[in-house]
Amino acid sequence: MQGRTPDRRIGPGLDPHPKADRTITRRIPRSRESRNPLAGDAKNDVRFADNTVGKVMDVGQRIMNAGSGGSNASQSWQPLSRDTLFRQVGPLIGGTLMGLLVFALPHTPDADLGILLRAAILTAVTVTATAVLPWNRLPTALQAAPPVLYMVVAFLLGEATGGARSVYEQLVLLPVLWLAVYGSALELALGLFAVAAVLTLPVAMPGASHQDWMRAAILMMVAMILAFAVYRLLRQIRQRTTGGALWLLAMTDELTGIANRRAWNEHLARALQAGGPGSPVCVAVLDVDHFKEFNDSHGHQGGDRFLKELTALWRARLRDSDVLARLGGDEFGVLLPSCAMTTAEPVVSRLCADLPGGNTCSAGLVEWDGHETAEALVDRADVALYRAKDAGRNRVVAGA
Repeated sequence: MQGRTPDRRIGPGLDPHPKADRTITRRIPRSRESRNPLAGDAKNDVRFADNTVGKVMDVGQRIMNAGSGGSNASQSWQPLSRDTLFRQVGPLIGGTLMGLLVFALPHTPDADLGILLRAAILTAVTVTATAVLPWNRLPTALQAAPPVLYMVVAFLLGEATGGARSVYEQLVLLPVLWLAVYGSALELALGLFAVAAVLTLPVAMPGASHQDWMRAAILMMVAMILAFAVYRLLRQIRQRTTGGALWLLAMTDELTGIANRRAWNEHLARALQAGGPGSPVCVAVLDVDHFKEFNDSHGHQGGDRFLKELTALWRARLRDSDVLARLGGDEFGVLLPSCAMTTAEPVVSRLCADLPGGNTCSAGLVEWDGHETAEALVDRADVALYRAKDAGRNRVVAGA
């Protein structure tokens, strides 16, 4: 039978109940390109798959390290990490203070030049230390020192330009906001205590008025509100960023970079929920023929390279809306939303004809009936796959 009809056979040959389930069997001819394991752009596709998988796994590992209390060195890659924000924002704060120090000289005739000079030197030292010192090798608590030093600079600038009535006393908000961006809740609280001290010292001097106290109290309240608002906002952003990357890691197959079984289940559930009479859904389960023998002869590393190249080829043959998932070992699932059986069958046949190294695969293809569960749909595809294997492999069996 198989020799007389090598391309297509329609009929009840594999089903004792032809009226209940009509099967379509298509034997897959070997593609000329598939004889070359690196035909066409497959080599670039495999490199892309390797790089993608490596980057995803590296991202996930670093996020896991950060979430489990990893060192600052392991977090420095993140744009919102403590080390990155500490080193990049700190010099900006210092540059702002230095610019205001220079601006204060000609616009404040009564300014104490000696105090301004000390403030400028302290600012330059703090900026240099923030940018140069290996903070990731030092105790974490020492990273609170630069903001405190900037608060001292703000205090000196205020003292040099009028004390409690100086307009520059508001500069204490800059180091507080810096602490809110990179520091912990404890460090931020300690920074606010330092701000309270900086604002209280000038008004504690003899001659301070009630208005000076009110101004200091209002500024302190503003500092607290801004600090904790920024701290909470950055914390939420970090949590969402980390959660998104972890979700991607949890939904990705480590070897091939395609969707794993968990992601497959979610995509399938959403597709069936959105499907209906006007939006058909097809599911195929594909299995590489004699993959165990291939692994035995080429080794596990050769088998891994084959699976990477295979998934890269298949991804290039599918639409963006289609889902290719590794269900386990050498078994793959293909979800084709908004695709009827007449369209899905040649698509899956092309996938089975496009294997590297002259290998073959078998596939079971089914169309959702509009009522069955996702589990029942996949079970029908599995049954069709076993029929393809029983019929001699290297073919697609479609159960209508």
